[in-house]
Amino acid sequence: MKMRRIFITLICIGIILFFTFKNVTIHDNNNLENFQIIDGKDIPKSNASFHGVTYLTTHNFSKLEVRSYIELTINPSSQKSLEVDGKKILTVKNVRESDTSRISLIFPKRVVIGNITAKGCFIKNVSIVTMPQANILVLVLKIPKDKIGNITIEYHAEVMRFEPFVSYIEMRESWSIFRTTYDGNELVLSSMWLLRELETFESYESQIRLKVPKGWEGVVIDEKGEGFWEVIYKGSTREGNILVYSSKNSRDPLIIVGNFSLIRKNLSGITINVYQVGRKREDVVYVVSKIVRSYSRILGGYPYSSLKIFYLESLNTKAGFEFPQGVILIHPKRNETLLLAHEIAHSWFGDYASFGRMDETLANYLAIMSMNSYEVLNFVEHSPLINSTYTLAQVYTEDVFNPHAEGMVYYKGAFVFRSLQFVLGNEIFFKGLRELLRECHGKECNLTDVQDIFEKVSGQDLDWFFKEWFYTTKVPNYKIENLSLVQKNGKYIVSFDIIDKSNFTMPLEVEIITSKEKFVKKVWIKGKAKVSFEINDKPLKIILDPNEWMINENKEYSVDGMKVIVN
Repeated sequence: MKMRRIFITLICIGIILFFTFKNVTIHDNNNLENFQIIDGKDIPKSNASFHGVTYLTTHNFSKLEVRSYIELTINPSSQKSLEVDGKKILTVKNVRESDTSRISLIFPKRVVIGNITAKGCFIKNVSIVTMPQANILVLVLKIPKDKIGNITIEYHAEVMRFEPFVSYIEMRESWSIFRTTYDGNELVLSSMWLLRELETFESYESQIRLKVPKGWEGVVIDEKGEGFWEVIYKGSTREGNILVYSSKNSRDPLIIVGNFSLIRKNLSGITINVYQVGRKREDVVYVVSKIVRSYSRILGGYPYSSLKIFYLESLNTKAGFEFPQGVILIHPKRNETLLLAHEIAHSWFGDYASFGRMDETLANYLAIMSMNSYEVLNFVEHSPLINSTYTLAQVYTEDVFNPHAEGMVYYKGAFVFRSLQFVLGNEIFFKGLRELLRECHGKECNLTDVQDIFEKVSGQDLDWFFKEWFYTTKVPNYKIENLSLVQKNGKYIVSFDIIDKSNFTMPLEVEIITSKEKFVKKVWIKGKAKVSFEINDKPLKIILDPNEWMINENKEYSVDGMKVIVN
């Protein structure tokens, strides 16, 4: 938080500097139809100071309607660096009474501003404020109300190999999912390389035209995952490939391009694209197709027309990340199927429909279910991170961020939805998941909404279940007492009491194992229940929750010589 405050302070100060330091003042005959050209070399630079912080933090809204068009040409000059030539065209309309407006653009230190051209508006002042990590170009415009002006900014940059990743989001939050900007094969450019506007405008939309080397592939996403970029054109020339993207809701575009190999597969109308550097792994497409089919059978089809998966060495952590409209980034050294299944599940829970922090719970539930693996279930249930003083309801609604809270969200929460599946049965539970997606599409639902939807679908009062599992930190703690084994008429009759010290109400599978076979019963435990089996052979073992339907206190012990396992 301290780093974030410092950065915000520096940004605030830097932009205000334009009022307190010497700027270029351009005189003209005030004919706004004339071209006005400013040479970037003539723009004065000033270091940031702490003057005027309060002013900027309360004056960052601009009464402008803005359309941004960026042309970016990427030329790898060697394995050590590449050249970026950019042109940013801002079409601005003033919708305020005053004819003076400001636009502030933040960019990396390696960017060199060239000519700035204005038409239909007048640049009254211009300056560059320098800070340790970035610079800010400040333009003060004269543009009459309801008039439209155009500003074109040309710039150039050299990006070095293994140059640390820098972005406006990373500077504000002191953390990023990316480690490097360029590694010789992958290029990741934040919005700062596109001269990112700092103001909030009346309206904003943007288009990016990329010219990249032949054979290069890429995508544009919103760095915060809050917007969507649509590819509107893909073509090629003798010099390279042309990629054009458009967005009406993204202020922080993130460009990912590189010398990727592409594996493509069509799956029932869904185009699956897997991008990798170097050796192609055909098995990834097979695994992805299997996961998508599995989810689609339950949830009613993949919500988008394409799924793009990028394996990126430039990621800061060996993890995975999902972005709107089916874009997934995964570190090549984390190619586990469980991680891939989790990120794909976010296309439904987190993107198509939103549940806040519960998105991670529901995505992990689907991933665990798709694996259909006892080892995975056992790993999740025995994670030490699920032991917490917080309830699930607390970690969903409060700003609790620590390893145990994350363990609750990812592991315990996922297992609780598996338990709800056990209570309701597959047909009703999966219908409930589909109804969650339908009712929460395009908005964010909370835990109360989830309970209401499952109650509506099932026709049951589920308050007891949600109170036990979401609003307490307890889990069932089963114990077998009063064990009796009687042999009669060639049969064995085994009976016993199951006591739950936590006093949960839950169905429980009980398994009896003999030397020849297994027998399973599903019984309801309401604090206590009596269970009996009549079998042909002597029982050797009793297992409670053999199929891992719930988190409980796991233990092994013996009762009157009979082995008891609580899974």
